[in-house]
Amino acid sequence: MVATPVEEMEHTTTHGALRTESARPEFLALLLCSLCPTPSRKSHDLILNLNKIVDWNAFFQLALNHGVHQAVYHNLAKNGAHGIVPSDVWKESALLYRSLAASNLRQLSKLLQVQESLRSSGIESIAFKGPTQAILDYGDVALRSFGDLDLFFRRSDISAAKEVLLACGFVSYRKNDLDVDLSEIHASQHHELRLIDPKTNILVELHWAFGPQYWSLRFDTEDIFRNSIFAGPLGGKLRVLDCQHRFLALVVQASKARWLDLGKIAGVAQCFNAHPEMDWPRVFRIAQDAGCERILNIALLQIDGLFDLELPAQVKELLAKDHTARLLSTELCEKLLNPQQERPFDWTSTYLRSRENFGDRWPFFVHRLREVVRGDAGSETPSKKGLVGRLKTLFVDYGLLKPIRHLVGWR
Repeated sequence: MVATPVEEMEHTTTHGALRTESARPEFLALLLCSLCPTPSRKSHDLILNLNKIVDWNAFFQLALNHGVHQAVYHNLAKNGAHGIVPSDVWKESALLYRSLAASNLRQLSKLLQVQESLRSSGIESIAFKGPTQAILDYGDVALRSFGDLDLFFRRSDISAAKEVLLACGFVSYRKNDLDVDLSEIHASQHHELRLIDPKTNILVELHWAFGPQYWSLRFDTEDIFRNSIFAGPLGGKLRVLDCQHRFLALVVQASKARWLDLGKIAGVAQCFNAHPEMDWPRVFRIAQDAGCERILNIALLQIDGLFDLELPAQVKELLAKDHTARLLSTELCEKLLNPQQERPFDWTSTYLRSRENFGDRWPFFVHRLREVVRGDAGSETPSKKGLVGRLKTLFVDYGLLKPIRHLVGWR
């Protein structure tokens, strides 16, 4: 997630393509450089905005915060923009690019080793995100930043997979030496188990769902395995998601980041561009069965608005029917382009509106309410106050009334 880009821009939005004429040139250039390659029709706009940038250190820090430094550096080099960037800043960015590219190669090598060890033990796994996304969507493992490796399993194989990785030298992940081993608690809530190789500090996450338990997503595991493919380097030894499931997994990740991480949104757009063969009716069927059709609609509206992509006519027709998704997309783009302080329940309200059914909204609402009351959301714990103080904090300071309205379907 972005750290604190400041007063990014004053702008108005429209669906289809955002009007960002008054946007800061740093962010406009970042948008234009986030996809690989930068569309040729956008090259002129890119150079115009690059020439307006004053603080280049802030620009590259913004790219790093959003996880798009690799794509940005690559596109600037390809468009001959290194002459515009101050030489010392360009040199530092080049060193970082090469360092991250080398790290990506090491992680790719580790992923191949891990999947081969699992395969040798008779355990099926599917690689997604990370290096597989870089290779399949960006065409180069160096062009996307990632910090861990992600593997998808059947729930029944998780314990055996963990034993295989422990035998390979991995250990349960802890944030620091003082942290207790919370891996099982984390796994039960987030449907993922985290292990780390202490020799290389490479983190591996073992998933059996695309989202946490309280998101109530219902992807068909057997359908995911049945449609997985072998691709990637070394004769296609990596087992990966098919492009439809990979697109939806990226959509869920962008939503988990509250649509504030440009890198994750750009990843969705990159996957869209990389796969013109995408079976869109199937994508919508899978999303509908999983209970995340509106989240998919928001993602498509986001990438259309931010990157001015040409959506297929059949997709546009479906999006036109979802008025709530269009409203949410406008609000979310505003928050991305113009960050501002939020109350603890503001994201709760947004998320609840992104789910169509009460049964899918309720678990998240309960989880979020517990999180805020306990103080896990980085806010003062209401339970330490008296009854009146608790109610005032929850309803007035934290804005609880709005998500309650959206929970029951009121507008």
